[in-house]
Amino acid sequence: MGPRCAVHIDRILLKSTLVYLHLGNNRLGSEGVRRLRALENHKTLVVLDLWNNDLGDTGVEYLADVLPSTKLERLKLGTNNITDHGCQVLFASLPSTMKDLDLFSSQLTSASVNVIAQALLSTDPKLTNLNVGGENQISQVNREMLEEIAKVHKCILEW
Repeated sequence: MGPRCAVHIDRILLKSTLVYLHLGNNRLGSEGVRRLRALENHKTLVVLDLWNNDLGDTGVEYLADVLPSTKLERLKLGTNNITDHGCQVLFASLPSTMKDLDLFSSQLTSASVNVIAQALLSTDPKLTNLNVGGENQISQVNREMLEEIAKVHKCILEW
């Protein structure tokens, strides 16, 4: 599909009552996400799947501009080359409705642990499922700490 097609998706979003939008594995890149501005005012979309689109941190920054005003409950961002910086930007912008976040096989390291821990401790949003598995480079000690926090706060933490 590529970033140019995102303009057409944006137009569809303006006039739709979509609940689930699957755009995974479409080579959107950061430019494609930048063009999805209609997400900002979309009130019915609860699941957004952007898995494997090479968004990188720049794409996450564009997404972070619109996320707070959405009603999203589930966001799939696995395999998008998101680093610790992108993780920090993302968690700071999650809407209060967010329950399920997928960051599988990003490029997260133990530097993201504090941001993730704060998200697990938060009640706004109250994450119930968080996937940070795959090729993320989080140390065993930090994994165990996150697992304890997740268990206490009733969040399923996937590795």
